[in-house]
Amino acid sequence: MRPPLMLRLWPLLAATAVEAVRREAGGARAEPAACPCGALSLESQFARMVAVSYDEKGIRSLESYAKEIFSCYSWSDFYYKLPTNGIVGRVLAKAAWSTPTALVGRCAMRPQMCTVTFSGATNLNFVAGIMDYGPVRLYRNETGGIEEGSPEDVPSHRFHKFYWEVYKVFRSQIGLDVRAALSECTEVYVTGHSIGAAMAAVFQWENLERRISQITMGQNLAWFGTPPDVGCRGRRLFSDQDPVPYLRCFVDKSDGEVVRHAAVPAQKLAYSKSTQTYKAYALYDCEADTPMDAECVHGCSAIGPHYTLRIGLGLSSHQASEYIKAADDAFPLFSG
Repeated sequence: MRPPLMLRLWPLLAATAVEAVRREAGGARAEPAACPCGALSLESQFARMVAVSYDEKGIRSLESYAKEIFSCYSWSDFYYKLPTNGIVGRVLAKAAWSTPTALVGRCAMRPQMCTVTFSGATNLNFVAGIMDYGPVRLYRNETGGIEEGSPEDVPSHRFHKFYWEVYKVFRSQIGLDVRAALSECTEVYVTGHSIGAAMAAVFQWENLERRISQITMGQNLAWFGTPPDVGCRGRRLFSDQDPVPYLRCFVDKSDGEVVRHAAVPAQKLAYSKSTQTYKAYALYDCEADTPMDAECVHGCSAIGPHYTLRIGLGLSSHQASEYIKAADDAFPLFSG
């Protein structure tokens, strides 16, 4: 018998609530930023973009991290709405903090360089759907579009069912607008935080011909079994203080496969208590399913003591704002 909905959801509801609170704004050297933006590395720029993606448009002028990148990029804002199915959905919709967003940025100094930023869980309907985690099988059709199914002689992959539903809503409501905004871009990066990282991974897969690179952070895991090959383009940044990329609470009941990461290199940002700074470690292999909590190799219960303790102690480190600090520490602007 499954536990009550709110009991199953409370750690994730708490995560969204913490992210909704107003955020405050020594490591490895980075290559020169693809978009010159003051003293900010490309990783630091992207960390600010994911923080901005959570904000309502009217309050961005109040956030220092928004001001730091708005001077370097021109922006197109695209919003979409999740369906509010049933009584629970309608009730949760009234407690929404902001609207899910895809932001397209164009570098002021290099207009051919563009970014797409996917917000993570911006409201409670987002969070409520996360537990609907059975995988759906997806494949790329002849035109490159992603569809459900597994036709013969076409590689298919299993993806988190709710994340796929969100991606379909994004694509149907604003997908054409986002593609149009990228029409003149020759160098494209896609980024996102938490669920937004999963969205970024599907967008990269669906647009393989654009040779898009992803740089995401604080990833919610999304693939069951082998993920699609996206050419090893990009990186998954994760903090060793953030429990979300580590925890495997979703399992495919058909074969026991635990939800895993996308097939791009992971890079750990490790926090030092003595210096109170983050340091970037060397990249893992593209296929390495890293990180993984040793207690969650075969899945962790989202209401079990281990999952609950990790979320309770590390929730603040999952916030987008914490990745701004981590990126600033780990990737200072290259000056050599």
